This record gives sequence, structure tokens and C-alpha cells, in this order.
Amino acid sequence: MENLKTKWNSLYFKLFRLLLFASVLAGLFFFLLNEAGNRLITWYVSESNHIEKASDKCIEDLQTYVEKNHIASNDSAQLTRWVKKQKIVAITVYKEERLIYDSYYPEETFEDAVVEGEYYEWESYYTISFADGEADVFLYGFFTYQFYQYALIAEILLSVALLILIVIVGIRKTVGYIKNLEKECEILGRGNLEYLITVKGKDEVSMLASGLDNMRKA
Repeated sequence: MENLKTKWNSLYFKLFRLLLFASVLAGLFFFLLNEAGNRLITWYVSESNHIEKASDKCIEDLQTYVEKNHIASNDSAQLTRWVKKQKIVAITVYKEERLIYDSYYPEETFEDAVVEGEYYEWESYYTISFADGEADVFLYGFFTYQFYQYALIAEILLSVALLILIVIVGIRKTVGYIKNLEKECEILGRGNLEYLITVKGKDEVSMLASGLDNMRKA
């Protein structure tokens, strides 16, 4: 029983308990920070109409690209090139409610068949003037992706910083005790054997301090 109690008070177990406590606290901090960050991003996107503005900007860029390069609605190679440059955008092109192009399947040919269940009148389509006439474009934009990514990185860094801070604060007392013992050893080394060595705690450092004090008495 005494041996178990000694192990429990050892520096290894103290450090383990400190790391466990710091990890739990940092994990809880990350969870709360993540929830707050997600709600803040959702509020900002909703209030600023960020998605609508970004979508309109992409459609303007697409129209300019189409006019500049005289692109037809079925020119999958040119459309795919534009989509890849955007990186966070996907589009489908419809002409007379027929699916002409889908950036998820750029190699597929849809011109000869009516694709059922794809064109929904209640969806928001943009009308683009292609070289072969007007067509409806549905745009999928992942415009909030970068917000969530940056927020996640910041949340992880802050949580790790908190964990490190807790560990540093937790071991500061032990480090301070070791520095104090160093000073007391210097005092003994100068011949002052009447100086009492500070003994506190029940870990390995305390046992070392106790041994030094016994040496002083001897």
C-alpha cells in the first residue's frame, strides 16, 4: 500500500495527471470555441449575404469568360477549364431544360437525352449567353469552406496553446522547488552546515532534498 502511494506521488504520475487535466481542459475549450466559431460564421454569412454576392461574382466571371473565348454551352473542355480555376465551384448547364454539361462529370455527353429529375424550376438559375444561345446555369459554390478551415486552424492553435500554458503553470512549482534546492546546495557547499534543507512533498525531488538534509546532519 505504501509502495502504491509512493508511486502515485512520483513525478511520473504527477506529470501524467497534469497532462490528462490539461488535455481535458484544452479539449473542452476547443469544443466551446468550435461551437462559437461555427455560429459566428453562420451569422456573418447570413447577415452579409456572402454566398449570394460570391455566386453573382462567379457568374459575372463566367459570362466574361464565355464572351471572351466564344464558348458554346456544350463546350465541356472550356467550361471544365474555368471550373478548375475557381477551385470551390461546380456548375451544371441546362438548355431548354436539358442537361448539357455537369462539371462533376465533364466527360459525359447529355445532349441527346432529357435528364429527368435534374431541372427544378424553384432552384435559382443564372442565364448565361453562350455562343450558341442562352442557357441556364446552376452554380454550386463552397464559399464558406475557407472560413471554416481558417477557424478550425485557429481553434486548434489556441487549444494547443492553452494545453502548453496549463502544463507550464503546472510544473512551475516543481521547477521553482528544484531551483531553491540548487541555491541551498550552494549554501551548504560554502560550509554553512547549519542551514536547513527545505523538504516538502512526497515525490522524487522531495526524497532527494531529504537525502541532502540527512547528509548535512551527518
